[in-house]
Amino acid sequence: MAHTTPTTPTIERILPTFFDEQTALVTGLARDRIVEVAESLARCVEMHGEQVLVDDDRAHLAAERVFDEHYRVARLAHADDLIYVLAIFVDPSWLPQHPSDLRAHLRMVERLVKWITRRRLVYWDEVNCALYDIEARVRQARFALRSGGAEAHRQ
Repeated sequence: MAHTTPTTPTIERILPTFFDEQTALVTGLARDRIVEVAESLARCVEMHGEQVLVDDDRAHLAAERVFDEHYRVARLAHADDLIYVLAIFVDPSWLPQHPSDLRAHLRMVERLVKWITRRRLVYWDEVNCALYDIEARVRQARFALRSGGAEAHRQ
């Protein structure tokens, strides 16, 4: 996160802003699926976010947790960290089994990546490998969905 500045939004600000925009566009089951993706991604950030942090941020997180053991990664991590978490979030272990839920999951990941990159919240050269990984995993999951159903993406 060498280029992160104090004005760069944290994941704690990025996710609600993005998902509020997405849920404002739909209703019913489509909205429910987006909310589920948002909740699942928030869990993923807290479960795996620490492993993508640079050493200084990991130390900062540890210091914050001395005073508040429930201090959330999302309060500290930024868009570049989120990109690396998204690469984990498209791992088969995080993908939903139901085809409609899977499509919503993949669509939200793609939209969030575009949203982050279009707002220039990340430097391409710092996250390009993770972006390519996300793109490849999304394609692989979509191919598996088309060719063998939702179970095929888990293999």
